[in-house]
Amino acid sequence: MKFRLVPQISLFLKNQPGVMGEISEKLSKKKVNILGLSVDESTDWGVFRIIVNSLDRARRALHSFGPKALMVNKVLEVTLPNEPGQLQKVSQVLAKKKVNVNYAYASGNGGETALYLSVNDVKRAMEALK
Repeated sequence: MKFRLVPQISLFLKNQPGVMGEISEKLSKKKVNILGLSVDESTDWGVFRIIVNSLDRARRALHSFGPKALMVNKVLEVTLPNEPGQLQKVSQVLAKKKVNVNYAYASGNGGETALYLSVNDVKRAMEALK
């Protein structure tokens, strides 16, 4: 199991038709590849979280949404074999060290899965996953 901290872009935008297409078009024009994606919604607003191959190009592509809409933070990327029981192993290791997972999403490709975790204590989580 490998892990590292990676930058995550969060966009806080109106929940309306065409927003996802607009974001992906802007990223595509700057040759930004989306490696991980999560979209959460409420009635009027949505949170669009992405892991990308180029943070700088993504920021330039998305600057038109404004500084209040765009936030960058670090999340834990855990690379796991794409097979049953892997999420359970990570969850148990973190729980044993009293690390809470705020939210998680994953992106699988063939034999591996990238699990993206926002946790309450990054340092403790990284120690637990060694």
